[in-house]
Amino acid sequence: MYQTPAPSSATPRPVVSPLELKLKLQNRLRSGASWFYWIAVLSIINSILMMASSKISFIFGLGITQIIDAMAYLIGQDLGLESVNTVRIIGWVMNLVIVGIFALFGVFANKRKRWAFYVGMGLYGLDALATLFVWDSPDLLSFAFHLIVIWGLVSGLRALGQLEKLDEALRQSGVLPPQPPTITPA
Repeated sequence: MYQTPAPSSATPRPVVSPLELKLKLQNRLRSGASWFYWIAVLSIINSILMMASSKISFIFGLGITQIIDAMAYLIGQDLGLESVNTVRIIGWVMNLVIVGIFALFGVFANKRKRWAFYVGMGLYGLDALATLFVWDSPDLLSFAFHLIVIWGLVSGLRALGQLEKLDEALRQSGVLPPQPPTITPA
C-alpha cells in the first residue's frame, strides 16, 4: 500500500538579498564590538561606586579594576590619612588607562580590525580567570557573565569573518568595486 509522504514541517528559508545579509552582518558586528564599550563603562561605574563605599557593583565590569580599587583602598589605609587620596588617584588613573584600552578595542573592532577582537577577548578572558582565583572565594556569577560577554564578542568576530567573505564575493561578482591596494611605507 502506497502512503503519501507527510507534509514537511520545515518552512522554506526566505531568499535574502546580499544587501540584506550585509546589513544583518554589520549589525551583528556592531553588537559584538559594543560589548567592549559596555565593559569600559560598567568598569568605570564600578570604580565610582567603590570610591563612594557602595555595596553595589556590576558583574559585567572588569575584575582587574576592582582589584586595583581594593588595593588602592587598602594601601591608602595602611599609609595613613594624608596618603589616601594620592593612592586613590593613582588607582583611578590606572583604571582609566585600562578602560580606555577596552574602549579603543570597541573603536577598532567597529572598524573591522580583527586583532581588536582577539586581543580584547584574550584580555577579558584573563580577567574572567582573575574572578575565579584572586578573591578568597571564586565569583562564579561574574565568571559566568564574563563568558556570556565573550560569547557576544565571538559573535561579532564571526560576523566580521562572514562580512569579509561576502564583500569578497560581491567584489568578484562586480557588485562592489575592487578593494584599493594597501600602501606600505618603504
